[in-house]
Amino acid sequence: MFKRLLTIILLACVLCIAASCQKNDEKEKAEGDLIFTYHESTDSYFVRINREIRATVTSITIPGSYNGKPVTYIDERGFSFCPLLTSVVISEGVTNILSNSFSNCPELTTVVLPEGFTRIGWSAFSNCPKLANINLPASLTIIDQNAFWKTPLVTETENGLIYVDNWLIGCEQNITDIVIRPGTVGMASHALECKAKSLTVNAEMKYIEGYTIGYCSNLHSLTVAEGNPLYHSKDDCLIETATGRLVRGCKKSKIPDYVTEIGMYAYYGVQAFDNPIIPQSVTKISSCAFAYCGDLRTLTIPASVTELDFAAFTECTALKQINLPSSITTIPGNCFYMCRQIETIVLPDSVTTIEEESAFGECDMLKKLVIPAGVTHLPYDLFSGIEPPAIFYKGAKGVLQNYPWSVYYYSETKPSADHAAYWHFVDGEPTVWRAND
Repeated sequence: MFKRLLTIILLACVLCIAASCQKNDEKEKAEGDLIFTYHESTDSYFVRINREIRATVTSITIPGSYNGKPVTYIDERGFSFCPLLTSVVISEGVTNILSNSFSNCPELTTVVLPEGFTRIGWSAFSNCPKLANINLPASLTIIDQNAFWKTPLVTETENGLIYVDNWLIGCEQNITDIVIRPGTVGMASHALECKAKSLTVNAEMKYIEGYTIGYCSNLHSLTVAEGNPLYHSKDDCLIETATGRLVRGCKKSKIPDYVTEIGMYAYYGVQAFDNPIIPQSVTKISSCAFAYCGDLRTLTIPASVTELDFAAFTECTALKQINLPSSITTIPGNCFYMCRQIETIVLPDSVTTIEEESAFGECDMLKKLVIPAGVTHLPYDLFSGIEPPAIFYKGAKGVLQNYPWSVYYYSETKPSADHAAYWHFVDGEPTVWRAND
């Protein structure tokens, strides 16, 4: 009986494996030099080289469709380390090259990108020492960091700035005043990692994000040339005109009272900068907006703000006090990661969710955290890297009892029994009830 049962189980396993293999075969297809993988959620394919011919392929044409479906992007490392590859033609329909897609191709000299193409990924063509010819179509909106690292395209500078076609992709470290040349339409990610104190954006610029200049911590002045239809500057802030999004601020900037969003990396790494006044017009503080602001000590967020994004204040190592409004419902991951000087945080009663990924990790001085009743679940990595603080909970006793932390429950009046398990506010400070209170 046992042998028969074992045979049935093994047969079932074989059938499952076969079905799984068949399913995988249906998703991945080899066609000549290429492997096409079907992406069910987008009903499209992405592509990479057939590894069996990687060492011998000399030229590649990537089609815009396969099997009646669009081919939308080139896979991460999809064509990297092709030792004899000299030319690549990408057909219309493909819009995106992922990270390292063509890195370390020592003979690659020419790449043709189609109109409609939008993004060149991180290190996409890095370490291609002969790549000297590439067209950047008008549809291109993003060039990620180090896309052309160690290629002839980045060996020459103009007034300390490095351009590929009509994109600014880098700068020399010792440059102090940046004036972007006329005709430049975009800036690559991390293009301006330098010590510049002033930046003048040209009139034709169309594609720029906060992380483009995220490491220019010494900026004092930001201006935009007249006639730019997408951006303008005010009070040393770079602002997207149509949306009111603050793209980048600097040391001495004052946030204008019509700004609606503090954009991604807007104040990333800005030093000698404390207590910025956020106007009531702002509704969102985006990812890493104030990250690495090493001199930021106090911050008040107005009631107009309804959304905080991932790592909004990460590594603000001098931050001691932050006032959160009752309009906030979610504390995102890494929000206060490595805010090493904060001792007490009072979350407003409106908060219902604290997301994963160490919202208060490495907050060395954190001793007290007030959590509202609407929060019924805490991530176990909430306090990664530190001794957990005392948790002062406003909800019912026992709700957070399954966590390995000290939890106290709110009571406006001193309980007649077990008073040491409860807390109240004393002059705004969460305090455990004492026997002599």
